[in-house]
Amino acid sequence: MKILILTGRFGMGHLKAAEAIKEELTLCHTKDGQKFDVEIIDWIEYLTPRHARSIYNGYSSLIRCNTVFYNLHYKSSENRPITQKPNLIGYVRMNQLIYEKQPDFIISVLACASNAAAYYKALSGSSIPLITCVTDITGHSEWINNYTDAYAVGSEEVRRSFIQKGVPKNQIYVTGIPVRRRFYAESRKKTSASEKTPTSEKACEIFRPKILLMGGGLGLLPKRLDFYRKLDELVPAEMTLITGKNEKMFRKLCGRFENIEVHGYVRDIEKYFLRSDLVITKPGGITTFEAIYAGTPILALNPTMRQEKYNAAFIEAHEIGKKLILKNDRADAERIARLIQNRGEISHYKQQMRRMRQSLASCTFAEIINELTAFLPLGGALHHEIFSFNF
Repeated sequence: MKILILTGRFGMGHLKAAEAIKEELTLCHTKDGQKFDVEIIDWIEYLTPRHARSIYNGYSSLIRCNTVFYNLHYKSSENRPITQKPNLIGYVRMNQLIYEKQPDFIISVLACASNAAAYYKALSGSSIPLITCVTDITGHSEWINNYTDAYAVGSEEVRRSFIQKGVPKNQIYVTGIPVRRRFYAESRKKTSASEKTPTSEKACEIFRPKILLMGGGLGLLPKRLDFYRKLDELVPAEMTLITGKNEKMFRKLCGRFENIEVHGYVRDIEKYFLRSDLVITKPGGITTFEAIYAGTPILALNPTMRQEKYNAAFIEAHEIGKKLILKNDRADAERIARLIQNRGEISHYKQQMRRMRQSLASCTFAEIINELTAFLPLGGALHHEIFSFNF
């Protein structure tokens, strides 16, 4: 069975989600025993190869420099009516892609790609099944259209929000946001020293917690040196700082502090999650679920984008971490120090994460596909399109 996964590089979250879904499906079979043949397509690159880099660079600049404008746009469209907006360029390119690849199923982890695929189905009359995987812990209307056959969402909160906006209950599956298998496969074997109760004063002296500090794929981290100086001075922990693709920050901080080990972009980020007792990070959707599957409590750092605020609220509501709004370097460092030394609180967050992992284990993408194939026709590349504007 041919599966096409549509993604994009707005940050790294969408691509990571696509890779995680591909990883899962390649290890599974259809209900008829067939293997899944999975291909990932960067939809923005395919849609406009000449301008994709400019689009991605523009998005990065917007996030870094003009969050207020981004949030205003996000809020204004959050509860818009669910309509299929015409997009003829998207239709033409989607028609080419489907004719070229001949997929049986489409899975989209990018809202604009879902809408392009839905518009193709509306205009052509194609019946190709479409699964939309929502990579935010929010029920934003941009993810919803009239031609998606199933939605994979991160939480019950998103499911309820979609139902309120008119999505049929039987089309919504709570899967969590997909993460790569090396996070959760290893997390079940992980036995953190922080979860063990010391049996002597000597054990208390030996124990030194580990903190992971990161800014996501774009490396969005505090810029003030004083913040890191206070961390180094006041937080009794071994700290690892991942600057991602923020090379300027890496050069600024590398080798400056005794208790902070600094790395740039790393390909084995799961190793740092799995050996840490706390991750301090921008609360992106993918990052939040990577932490959940690794069993590493989250300190949600300065959520500024609107969906990050929803993610931070999710973290606190489910008691898997806290939110940290940076105000004063010394006070912020002292707050982090108090949290990492509170073994009971850290242990509680980890226990809540275990419960969440167990609740999500029952719903997989392979199961969704196998369920949909029972009543939906596969494929949908049409040689003679039916031009209809009945949205």
